[in-house]
Amino acid sequence: MRFLAIIVLASACGFSPNSASVDARTDHLDGHHDPIDASHVTPIDAFEFHDAMSPPAFDPAMCPSGYTNHLVTASPNSRYRVTNQADVFSALYNACKNDHPGWTHLVVLDTTQEATQIETALNGNSYYVGAVQPANQAMVTAGWLQLTGEAVPADLWQTSQPNDDGDNFENNEQNLTAVDNTSGLMNDVAGSFQYLGVCECDGKPIAATAEAALN
Repeated sequence: MRFLAIIVLASACGFSPNSASVDARTDHLDGHHDPIDASHVTPIDAFEFHDAMSPPAFDPAMCPSGYTNHLVTASPNSRYRVTNQADVFSALYNACKNDHPGWTHLVVLDTTQEATQIETALNGNSYYVGAVQPANQAMVTAGWLQLTGEAVPADLWQTSQPNDDGDNFENNEQNLTAVDNTSGLMNDVAGSFQYLGVCECDGKPIAATAEAALN
């Protein structure tokens, strides 16, 4: 899959924009186990577990095959790929998440510059964005979360959005997001439309609060 190197066309597009364990054990001599001298046992917290048990630090070069970034200067450490066909939100959400769990997800738009650069690279094709509104909020504008857990910046919305299908009162009809016009900004949607998906590899896991809002 080529990312940002090729203009997006119709239904297919490319995007160019150990575990350590410590065993305290005795020697085996003729079937006899010598008792452990506790005074010589190193405390567990003295071992350097952090490096061995923590996930590796994010390195863009280690993103999955097909993730690239040639044009999105607003987010230089992110790598992106565009799905090769349109689908509903849930399918694209899972596809992006499973590319490298903990590192990849549907794209999270952080700034209007990133949004407009991606829209330009996609040549106006609509795509799903990684933001969600938990159910039963007080207002259509309330509670929106990036998949990575941050609040959605207000300037990333299209004019008069979000509006829950034009009702302007919260009815839980449109609790997901997509970019579906040439502004490059977000609109609240239901998730049943078939749009492209832009996956992002930035080393950030999907936040538990965002994942809970999708269930």
